[in-house]
Amino acid sequence: MESAQRRNLKNAYKEQAAVGGVFCIECSGNRRRWLKASPNIAGMRHKFEFAMAIGSCPEPGMRAEWLQYGAASFTFTVLETLTKKETQTDAEFGEDLGVLLELWTEKTQADATV
Repeated sequence: MESAQRRNLKNAYKEQAAVGGVFCIECSGNRRRWLKASPNIAGMRHKFEFAMAIGSCPEPGMRAEWLQYGAASFTFTVLETLTKKETQTDAEFGEDLGVLLELWTEKTQADATV
């Protein structure tokens, strides 16, 4: 690959808007859920899929369920995405993701009691 082409690809990657969001990993064996937020939702999905492909537990807090129910019982679901605004700092984007996570945590707790 030519250096100019590589530089153009690198610049195009850097100019992409960051897309974060809230996601849920659920174990169908016991219906336990882990809600998390990430400034890179696609990266988290890839991390989960890679862990599944190699038979590795994607999160340390899931180890017991992973061993008991197996990899096939876990699913990854994006609940909501958020695109970082051009004027937003990383800290502000992180705060927005934190608020979004709180909203989804309250929503899923309310849905569980119904």
